[in-house]
Amino acid sequence: YLKQTTDGFKIDWERSIGFNRVSPQAFRATKPKAPVRFYCQARLSDYYNYQFSGWKESAWSVELDAVGRVIGHGYARKDTALGQALFETLKDGKKHQLTVELQYPENADAPSVFLIAKLVTVDSWLDIDSETGETKTPEQVAAEAVQRQAEQLRRREEIAKKAAETDQRVLKFQQQKAAEGYGDFQYELALRYLNGKGVETNRALAIRWLRNACTNGEAAASNVLSKLGLSAGTP
Repeated sequence: YLKQTTDGFKIDWERSIGFNRVSPQAFRATKPKAPVRFYCQARLSDYYNYQFSGWKESAWSVELDAVGRVIGHGYARKDTALGQALFETLKDGKKHQLTVELQYPENADAPSVFLIAKLVTVDSWLDIDSETGETKTPEQVAAEAVQRQAEQLRRREEIAKKAAETDQRVLKFQQQKAAEGYGDFQYELALRYLNGKGVETNRALAIRWLRNACTNGEAAASNVLSKLGLSAGTP
């Protein structure tokens, strides 16, 4: 499970490898009455057996496995919001990645059949609050995304400001050295004026500095002048 966020790509590794805090074997052996969360693959089934043999008309049967490790069959009443959500997700007959909470009924007999207590996520990133361990609401996820975007914008603006300040210091140094007659700095300054880098574009000033640079032995300046259709001429 790969998710692109404002902080880059993130992997939900637990869902990707089918890791569950309680293994399917332990779940079936202990038959917990309290809900247990599973990351699993699910699809509709026509299996109704043991104490659920009479549920065919009233409940959906869902086959569940965790990356090849069979969990069993879970059941959800058709007339509940949970049952309707499961059916809408699984009615295409394909396997879907679900995060669900499973539990055994009070009179649990067979380990391979149980109740689906809650549908947490469907084919999507599972957002968990690091402090509470609870699934985050869409509103919480959206608010955090806005906060991260604002922080990233602030950082970009700060970086751009520092870069601009550094470039202005470089510009002043180039201007100083160009005035002292250094051809390489005259050439660099000419390119700035030609391309408008850190200064306003000024073709006439760029040509003047290029010709100065030629006079001081900067061969690259002569090449640029040739491309502009000009000669070294008089600075």
